[in-house]
Amino acid sequence: MVQGRPGDAWRCFEMILNKYPRDPIFLGNAGLALCRIGEYDKAEEFLRKAFKYGSRDPIVLNNYGVCLAELGQYQEAAQFYREVISKLDTENTEVLSNIGSVFSKAGFHEEALKCYLTALRKNPQDPALLNNYAMALEALDQLNEALYHYNLALDIQPR
Repeated sequence: MVQGRPGDAWRCFEMILNKYPRDPIFLGNAGLALCRIGEYDKAEEFLRKAFKYGSRDPIVLNNYGVCLAELGQYQEAAQFYREVISKLDTENTEVLSNIGSVFSKAGFHEEALKCYLTALRKNPQDPALLNNYAMALEALDQLNEALYHYNLALDIQPR
């Protein structure tokens, strides 16, 4: 991105894409810039084109799922993540948390739990992950376990 200015980056990629409209790297980066400025409709379009022309960048894959979720297309986002999860960086707890959130919003709480648990194994002191894990447990009526994890999150980061 242009020194943390995604709007400026988008304008640069827009000019570049006029010359290289099928370049998966430029398409993926344009989609990422659009995500960062909240233009999810446009971002989804560019990220989809990036895949069409060969991008397998884990960040692009993750952002495509995020865009679908931001557009309220939770079922599609969940299905997309199921198809590409093996290609994503599952060492990245942020990616795992995003996937878990999409699964939760789509009503697939068991799958969300798996994502959150994998992320928590890598970062057990992350209060946001603990909270997300607790919410998924609560959705599955595992209330005692949910309360335990809510309390862990609060112990780490009191309100």
